[in-house]
Amino acid sequence: MAKPNPSADLMNSLRKVDFRDPLTIYMLSMIVVTLAVCAAFWFLSFDPLQQEILETQAKIESQSKELDRIMREAARKPQFEKEVADAQVELARLKEMFPDEEKVPLRLHDIYVAVRQAGVRVVSVEPVNRPPAPPPPAGQQAAAASDDPSTYYNENYYKLEVEGGYHQLGDMFAEIANFDYPTRINDVKIRRFSGMKKEIENAKSHGTTPTTMTVSFRLVTFSSRK
Repeated sequence: MAKPNPSADLMNSLRKVDFRDPLTIYMLSMIVVTLAVCAAFWFLSFDPLQQEILETQAKIESQSKELDRIMREAARKPQFEKEVADAQVELARLKEMFPDEEKVPLRLHDIYVAVRQAGVRVVSVEPVNRPPAPPPPAGQQAAAASDDPSTYYNENYYKLEVEGGYHQLGDMFAEIANFDYPTRINDVKIRRFSGMKKEIENAKSHGTTPTTMTVSFRLVTFSSRK
């Protein structure tokens, strides 16, 4: 028995088709139109829809990652708030140490507290204006301004003269060194107290600390140049 040949059967069937028959022409036309409609649907609707789906999925994935990042940052919000509060406290402390304008009354108050706690007697204390520094040569002004740190701050002087014993004066300078803002001491002059002999005799009689030294100096504080 001969084996069936699908290709031969298909060719025989096509030979029997009458392509001039109106019904055949109509059926072929419908097939072509259907294929054209399917192709148009694919290229004009389905394929762009697939592309839009892929873009939407990518956008959702990106937004999901961003949401995860935001949620992690939100979990750290208390830490951020604490860091901001700590930074504000530190900024206030630095502004107190290095103010825009010298707070003369507060500085004088601090000086009086320091000498009082040390038991030193104040002879005089007064703010002193610092003489302006001479300007640099004309061609070197820009370079001098960038190299000289003093262009960013002002020095404020206070002239003091005090009397007391050796240890009392040491305690006073220690108190000044513990101020909450930068200070510097210069132009220190130490003299023997004119009435030291009498002070020593009184100290032996009454058990007090004798005044043996007179010290004058300049206390320098700093403020910001605006």
